Amino acid sequence: MTLQVEHLTAGAARHQALLLARRGFDAYIAADYGPVGTATFHAFLDDESATAQLQMYGAFAGGQLVGMLALRGAHIALFFTAVGRCQSGIGRQLFGAVCRQTGLRRFTVHASPCGLAAYHRLGFVATGSEQCTDGMRYTPMCWSAPVRSHSS
Repeated sequence: MTLQVEHLTAGAARHQALLLARRGFDAYIAADYGPVGTATFHAFLDDESATAQLQMYGAFAGGQLVGMLALRGAHIALFFTAVGRCQSGIGRQLFGAVCRQTGLRRFTVHASPCGLAAYHRLGFVATGSEQCTDGMRYTPMCWSAPVRSHSS
């Protein structure tokens, strides 16, 4: 499946991306976080001043939003695929496109327990042990672009 990845700047597109993130969180992550972590995450999504600071990217298949990734600098703040579309290659294509579009060669993330395996498959490595802040469990991780060798 070929995706079109776009930098989301319009309010409606950003709103749809945040809805996709909320649905993904509620379906796959909320059970690991409990009421406190879920309330913390929902409050973040509802905080317009916080989400306005994020650089958002959307993955579209046939004009439909199927994935989203939001950055705060080089930190991945949100990374979700549409419910029912996990492990279909959307996340890998979206991440690759964001790497190319931003030119960034290093990313950090606080991976939820549910997302750990996906981040490992993308080449992220843990930089610390699991932590819990405001009810949200996460493992700090980092990704660096492979070093390209230049042969003469």
